[in-house]
Amino acid sequence: MDFRHFVTRIANPLGVVALLTSCAPDPNLPTAEMTEAQKAIEQAEKAGARRFAQPDYEEAQAAYKQAEDAHRHGDHALATAQAMRSADVAARAASLSSNAETQRAATEVRKSAESKRTAEGDAKE
Repeated sequence: MDFRHFVTRIANPLGVVALLTSCAPDPNLPTAEMTEAQKAIEQAEKAGARRFAQPDYEEAQAAYKQAEDAHRHGDHALATAQAMRSADVAARAASLSSNAETQRAATEVRKSAESKRTAEGDAKE
């Protein structure tokens, strides 16, 4: 086998394979986890977590920032763990916020009903 044959038949295809595999996405990157955490934080904010579950909301944001920092430094395992933690805490914040908002609305309805009954009672007298 001469050198030209080696280059055209073996080295070029191997180079192409090496190039393609180096461009392939790293399966260890926490892309899905980071996206999930970001969406969970957005949902928590929409549910009123800044108002009703501020400590959990802030914890979720801090965990997400730690995930970003770990990702930037190439620590994909830590980035994944922190992103998952962020998503879990954000989901808890959203749940707490929804419950708090429901309780607040129920209290308003109850107060309104009591005021109406009181006004009706005063009108009868």
